[in-house]
Amino acid sequence: MNEHFQANVADVAAANRQYADTFADGDRPVEPQRQLVIVTCMDSRMDIFQILGLGNGEAHIIRNAGGV
Repeated sequence: MNEHFQANVADVAAANRQYADTFADGDRPVEPQRQLVIVTCMDSRMDIFQILGLGNGEAHIIRNAGGV
């Protein structure tokens, strides 16, 4: 396997373990609090929650390839 791929997977897996160990919102309902669904571009530079002023659990975010 590509060494860059392996390093990226290791970094992401470690971040996920840390997040899961400290996640405190497990009792929050799955349904978004604002009853919103946002369909947006899948551009990885965009932080949709920050751009729209949303908090965790307030909306479902669906990312789509822009030209599709």
